[in-house]
Amino acid sequence: MGKVEDDIKNQLQLLAGEFGPAQIISAKVLSVNIDEDTIAVAVDGGLEIDDVRLKSIIKAGNKLVLRPTVNSTVLIGRIENSDEWVMISPDEIDSIRLEIGEVKYEVDQTGFLFQKEESTLKELIQLMIEAIEPIVVLEGNNPDFVKLAQAKTILINLLR
Repeated sequence: MGKVEDDIKNQLQLLAGEFGPAQIISAKVLSVNIDEDTIAVAVDGGLEIDDVRLKSIIKAGNKLVLRPTVNSTVLIGRIENSDEWVMISPDEIDSIRLEIGEVKYEVDQTGFLFQKEESTLKELIQLMIEAIEPIVVLEGNNPDFVKLAQAKTILINLLR
């Protein structure tokens, strides 16, 4: 195409973007890229779209990310008049990840993760249980070792 045709195309895209309908469509999740916070989807008609964002801006730092389940349905929207897309709403999710500064919160099928810098809530509770277990009281009551064992089991099942 020549310069005139490119200019006409660009002006038509601007006009269509300004007055045309918003592009929000339903799609099926084909795969999830955890490292990039993106998904690949298929829309009606078989068209596949790679690198659909799970958050508005691709950058490191503070974020809230809902990771959809593979083969589930999501709504995606086109970002302005570009070839870039962002997930608007998932039907099913596999995990939630929230990061604010050095604090991280995650939920998935394996449990909850509460972390600040390198410390996790699971490590804290585990250390407290381990500190209580060897206590022997000469007068009064010893720790309830059955309850401590139950607490360890719950800790393993609940937190990661």
